[in-house]
Amino acid sequence: MPRLWRAGATVSPLSLVLFVWGRLADIPVFGGDVSCWRNRRQNIRNMWLAAAAAAIGQIAANFPVFIVLISLDHQLLNADHVENLMMRAAVYGLGRWGETLVKSVNGKSETIRIVAGISRSPEDHEDFASEYDLQLTNSYATVLSDPSIDAVVLATPHSQHIDQICQAAHAGKHVFVEKPLTLTRQDAVSAVEVCQQAGVTLGIGFGRRFRPAYLEMLRMIRNDEIGNLLHIEGHHSGPSGYRVERNSWRADQVESPAGAMTARGIHALDAMVGITGKVASVYAFSDSRELTTGIDDTTSMLLKFRNGVTGYLATIFVTANKWFLQVYGSRGWV
Repeated sequence: MPRLWRAGATVSPLSLVLFVWGRLADIPVFGGDVSCWRNRRQNIRNMWLAAAAAAIGQIAANFPVFIVLISLDHQLLNADHVENLMMRAAVYGLGRWGETLVKSVNGKSETIRIVAGISRSPEDHEDFASEYDLQLTNSYATVLSDPSIDAVVLATPHSQHIDQICQAAHAGKHVFVEKPLTLTRQDAVSAVEVCQQAGVTLGIGFGRRFRPAYLEMLRMIRNDEIGNLLHIEGHHSGPSGYRVERNSWRADQVESPAGAMTARGIHALDAMVGITGKVASVYAFSDSRELTTGIDDTTSMLLKFRNGVTGYLATIFVTANKWFLQVYGSRGWV
């Protein structure tokens, strides 16, 4: 959507003329008035245009107008044009989390819209597709061959990610994949490489990287406000394990190793790595103390990072919600 440049402001026609001309000539104009500009094109034509605009503006300088200036890049945007500028994506996997991703985007984002859904059983999702205006299919290949689709969103079993990422990259589609990216380091490296070679963007569902509290923690650490980093602790637990059905792929130890690690603990580990860098060694303990579905529910680990920082992480699948991250330094902790 266009952004309001200055609403309800009284400005002179000189400001308006120069602002509009500056936008068309691709010259930066600031705050509605011309405080400074640098002529990018450096040619005489624009110099004469500037002089003409100034002259016209001075003639009408005594007639203030009440306007809303809208910053545009060379054309006025209407609703149809905004729709055309949106990235069009298809979501693969319409389970609980796939539907959550659709709800978080459609009708809320001004840059991306999910327009198609892929499921083994499209008929099971017709009501949802109708509500969120999705085209349903059971064919990933059909979506990848559709030139109107710009990207795919993967909310599929973890072991399938690597093949689906490679197929999308080869089709020229950008990829957003839910965490974990893959189940092995080798597959993760391959996924990154294939997307780089194809010139497409690969995004991973680590939304907690953008939480204000985490960003403020990073700022304090990078500004050396707590001194030398010594130790870091993370915890991400909750009752999600009780929702995992026995016959679900999430109840498979191959798809969900270390219990809540792929669902919850991975967020804490990602945050830790974002602060302290790569892990050098890890000692982990994981067991099923409560669940009978076949996956672990209580997992903890001791970490040693390459920079010497030590760490502790726990993730429990059968308790009340808890999320925290603490970093200890030589002058304090945050």
